Amino acid sequence: MKKLILLFILMWISFNSISQVYLINKNYCIVTSNAYLIVNGHLINESNGNLNLTGANSNVIVQNNLTNNGSINSYGIIDLYGDWINNSTCT
Repeated sequence: MKKLILLFILMWISFNSISQVYLINKNYCIVTSNAYLIVNGHLINESNGNLNLTGANSNVIVQNNLTNNGSINSYGIIDLYGDWINNSTCT
């Protein structure tokens, strides 16, 4: 019985501790034409980060919040299902 309870607790912890954050820090993230970047969590673009959508058919899908502390250059589509926190440049 103790093993069953322990197994149940471990399974519960593993299912409830899933967290995904895509962090752009001191690098470029380039999404080209006909490409998708799908983030099943938060997207954080730090102060030295650059997110570039280079074509009209480039797509970024963020299932949660997007925080921009760097720069975002977008010629494509950003689908956002959370909040946009913009502390810097977005063109």
